[in-house]
Order: sequence, then structure tokens, then C-alpha cells
Amino acid sequence: MTKPLVAITGASSGIGAATARLLSGQGQPLLLSARRLELLEELGLPDTPVPEGRRTDRGAVEAAVRDAGERFGPVDALVDNAGSMLLGRIADQPVEEWGA
Repeated sequence: MTKPLVAITGASSGIGAATARLLSGQGQPLLLSARRLELLEELGLPDTPVPEGRRTDRGAVEAAVRDAGERFGPVDALVDNAGSMLLGRIADQPVEEWGA
């Protein structure tokens, strides 16, 4: 039985990268996202495809989720570690502003 897919945002350094290393070491397939894709590649973790395009590119994020889901199954857990600086309540923010 394969383990479920875990998505980690802000995975290129700090807590996100440490979480990715820990879960990968336990055989967990991962879907990682970060602003600095080259740092994701440097992690070199198995069963962890590096998405193409920045996390602010909605189409690239959707493609990465779709592709990882086809390979490993749907995302079962999310470690939402990415920083964000939106002005106002997130529930009131248009999705188009998330890429800023």
C-alpha cells in the first residue's frame, strides 16, 4: 500500500524543508511548492516532483497538483507553511491578488 500524498508550501527552506526531509525519509510522496524552485531541486528528495513555474502562477500550481495526483493519488494532507502578506482578510481577497 502506498502512502498518501502530502503537500507542503514554503518547502525550500526552514521548517518547510525540514518537514519535507522528515516525511520523505519516512517514504511519504510529497508535492512541494516554494518561490525558489532551485532550492526545491537541491533537496533531491525521492517521490517529490519539482513543479514547473512559480507558486504565484495559478496555472502552474494547478498543473502540479493534477500531475502529482495522477502519480500518487489526491493530496491527503497540507502543511501550509508559506508566508503571505495580504492586506485584509484572506477570505475577502480576490484569488487574482494572491500572486502578488
